[in-house]
Amino acid sequence: MIRIKPVVNKKMLDDAINAYPDECCGFLFGTEENEERVISDILVVNNSKEGDKKRSFEISPKDYLKAERYAEQNNFLLLGVYHSHPDHPAIPSEHDRISAQPYFSYVIVSVLKGTETKVSSWGLNDECQFEEKKLSIQVLFNHKINMPTVIIPTPLRKFTNNTAKLRVNGGTIEESLQLLSTDFPELKKHLFDEQGHIRKFVNIFVGDDDIRDLQNEKTVLHNETVVSIVPAIAGGCNA
Repeated sequence: MIRIKPVVNKKMLDDAINAYPDECCGFLFGTEENEERVISDILVVNNSKEGDKKRSFEISPKDYLKAERYAEQNNFLLLGVYHSHPDHPAIPSEHDRISAQPYFSYVIVSVLKGTETKVSSWGLNDECQFEEKKLSIQVLFNHKINMPTVIIPTPLRKFTNNTAKLRVNGGTIEESLQLLSTDFPELKKHLFDEQGHIRKFVNIFVGDDDIRDLQNEKTVLHNETVVSIVPAIAGGCNA
């Protein structure tokens, strides 16, 4: 699991959009515990690739040394590299794979016509092939983001730092709510039961449709989908 803090995410997206139509690049710093990486800072560096920078990037050895020193000075781990794919999907190329290093996380920002549309995270497996890693991002709203928006009901906002709207990188209802619960652990017990299923008294809507009328927890979320968490309101007196 890779978690990217909102301010760091914005800085990375700004770099990708400002560099468009060229590829941007930089380093990822943070902490790692129990196979979860939290990206707390980035270092923007120059794409030193000679010639056409629209389809490739290169980081100079001096900038790599700068990154190692920055991590040491700030008590971070150097966790990986990010770069952009202008007008191409956020999927690593063969060139990306050949140049990749073990241990590093590779975050790719797809930029379409100057607007950030998709962010993904990858890492090398034991066969030196890329595997996609789970990614959780809380996103600020001054970019057009290719992620569902989750509306938090008023009674639960105290568990999300009083945030009413969050964007989460999940392809289904289940994925999105699990990632949301990872970012806000206090929220989890209000959404999921002990077996990991959405609680029966929690209503989830995609637009105006109850997910019970769709595919329940496996309901697929598309670009700019709005997901609403609706608590059950009921009561009555004893007979």
